[in-house]
Amino acid sequence: MIKEISNLNACYNPGADLWVVPLSPNSTWFRKLNWYCSSQLTLWSYKKAPSFNTKLKSIIENEALPFSDTPLTQANDILVDTTNIFPNRAVLAIDVSKGLSTWLQNLRKKSDQLNAHQIRIFWGQSQIHDLLQGLKELKHELDDVSLEIVTCEPDKL
Repeated sequence: MIKEISNLNACYNPGADLWVVPLSPNSTWFRKLNWYCSSQLTLWSYKKAPSFNTKLKSIIENEALPFSDTPLTQANDILVDTTNIFPNRAVLAIDVSKGLSTWLQNLRKKSDQLNAHQIRIFWGQSQIHDLLQGLKELKHELDDVSLEIVTCEPDKL
């Protein structure tokens, strides 16, 4: 089921557990939600991935310990707990640089991992047609998810 939210006042109302936005500084919704989240989305986008120092790596290799510094998840997606900011559990920013189809597949995977079945997508008006087409193509994968699509633009900061 897909519900449209076209009224700016309604987009901040309760309804969805997870709010999702494209991870892009060009997205007006990314900038707006980032501002409300005290810039947490931007802060985490600049964090370096943790790594083992050289001495620790050599100990791990010499002792044949079952550790690896290879990341298990993509570091491009950012999840911020917003229970004290918005009427939801979290805001998720998903990397959109690999295209809409990949973005939607990542959304599905992340929503399963977070056990989030009520999702609000904040998208730009100019790309709404592409989003709806992508959702139509992945309809069978999103049958158990309730989607809300925000089709209005945010107010200026």
